[in-house]
Amino acid sequence: MWPVFLHYFELGKDIWELDDSGEGGWDEDNTLLDMALPVAAMLEGAKEREGFISGFDGARDTWEEDIEIYAPGYLKMEAGGNDADYDHGQLINPEYAPNVRQERYQEQANAGA
Repeated sequence: MWPVFLHYFELGKDIWELDDSGEGGWDEDNTLLDMALPVAAMLEGAKEREGFISGFDGARDTWEEDIEIYAPGYLKMEAGGNDADYDHGQLINPEYAPNVRQERYQEQANAGA
């Protein structure tokens, strides 16, 4: 999304220029996702298709950690087949994610000490 954001918002290009520019990938780069798959499996599929820009192509455990930070409890509900019932009120503001991550790392460090 970053190249799309730059092209559309920062450079002030209109939506038609964005569509013609190829920013964000061409149609063949944006294949349909199987939304019945667990979210981590969808990400793995995108990684296998080289669908990530450099630096955003992490590993499953990293994705699961991020999902748990942004959507606490979602993966557990997904594993139980109840992901459609996830309370979106539990989603955190992305601004708080670094703090949550730091707290978790600190807890892990304290547990290992």
